[in-house]
Amino acid sequence: MRRLKRAGFWLLVGAILLFCLFPFYYALVSSLRPPAELFEPAWLPRDWTLANYAAVFSQQPFGRNILN
Repeated sequence: MRRLKRAGFWLLVGAILLFCLFPFYYALVSSLRPPAELFEPAWLPRDWTLANYAAVFSQQPFGRNILN
């Protein structure tokens, strides 16, 4: 009975951890996708790109916005 309680506890902890960390995973993976692939249901992008990060720093005054 004690092992069952312990297993249930760790299963609950794992589920809560997954629930809390999934948004960070999704944000990171979405930022590495090209815009055409953004709404395709996949765990990992087919084509990895850093163009989204380059666009943030070249098209917006991102450094100034962070300072503000």
